[in-house]
Amino acid sequence: MEGIGIIKKPEKNIVKFIDNANQTHSPPRDSQHQLEHLKKLILDLNEKESELE
Repeated sequence: MEGIGIIKKPEKNIVKFIDNANQTHSPPRDSQHQLEHLKKLILDLNEKESELE
């Protein structure tokens, strides 16, 4: 896709950020669950995007 050349794979940084946040700050269980769900959605989306290329 055009226009995404600045940050090629931002999802890796987001996933790393989520993992670090969960380990470092020990958020409440429901927040942790939401972050894990977000991470899964990002990874699923990334996988589907790879299939399209």
